[in-house]
Amino acid sequence: MLAKQKRLRISAAVLFAALVSISVGEALSQEKKIPCTCRFKGADIELGQRVCLKSNSGLRIAICEMYQNNTTWNITEEPCVFSSIPSNMSPFILDIGDTKFAAKDS
Repeated sequence: MLAKQKRLRISAAVLFAALVSISVGEALSQEKKIPCTCRFKGADIELGQRVCLKSNSGLRIAICEMYQNNTTWNITEEPCVFSSIPSNMSPFILDIGDTKFAAKDS
């Protein structure tokens, strides 16, 4: 009789430990994900976003990524692409709805 009670207590303890570990695991998986961002010129840049950064190889595309629980810039070999208005072009205003875009001679 005593051995049977001891087995019941052990079984109850094992069952309780299993239930506690399942509950803790569920609670941890339901925690809010902390939004991680990189910083660029005073702004928060989300993971996966791309910006143009100055590197030893000149201006290159950099991607905001996670590395060992920290955000970092992964500088690629891809150069930044820029466009400009030719200096002989006259100013114009492009009107799209409520937004106006103006171009000026440099």
